[in-house]
Amino acid sequence: MNLNLNSISRFALDIFYPNRCPCCNGFISYDKYICEDCIQSMQDPTDKLCKFCGFALERCKCGQGIFYDRAFTCYTYDGLARKGVLSLKNASSLNFGYHVANILSERIKNEVIKYDIIVPIPMHIRKKLKRGYNQAEVIALEISKSLNVPIDKNALRVKYSSNVQHKLSKKDRILNANEIYYAGKSNLKDKYIILIDDIMTTGSTLNVCSNILHSMGAKSVIVAVATSDQLKT
Repeated sequence: MNLNLNSISRFALDIFYPNRCPCCNGFISYDKYICEDCIQSMQDPTDKLCKFCGFALERCKCGQGIFYDRAFTCYTYDGLARKGVLSLKNASSLNFGYHVANILSERIKNEVIKYDIIVPIPMHIRKKLKRGYNQAEVIALEISKSLNVPIDKNALRVKYSSNVQHKLSKKDRILNANEIYYAGKSNLKDKYIILIDDIMTTGSTLNVCSNILHSMGAKSVIVAVATSDQLKT
């Protein structure tokens, strides 16, 4: 059996901690991230979203102060996909992050542009230490391996905030994002950047951070997220 190091590690770990689907919690093979039933059940909203701004087609925001050029997503943020995101946020499993990273990588590969840098939305060190990792970084690292594009974790910085972004109103999310994210010291002049996060709700975090990256000299910014909440009415 020809297994790479990662596969061997997953096989060995599965003996003591059987692999489970992060969406339904059912047992799955050691070399799978999600069960096939859940993959088939989750909704891909791509055809219902504007491919540029990432908002629902009937609420397209193109030309209305959007600072990124393209938006990629995998699933609608509901049902099983929501459980997958929560498993990633709650540190119970990284499988969902690996799964969506593979999907996003394949979609970005079809782009004509060669991207220079991958930037995950940052998490304050206090929150990162509590969780053990930044879920956006988990996704970014897998995309980096697939696309052979380096990650820059220092391009964006974040101040500590006790606010939970997804619990704020749309107006407060924009204000909060503007207050807590700021530019790092990276040289981004004329760079083509992939900005990564786990969910797009109002898009305020992604838009504010895209604007910051442009202010640092970025030539182009696209966003890639695991899930989108844009079809919520």
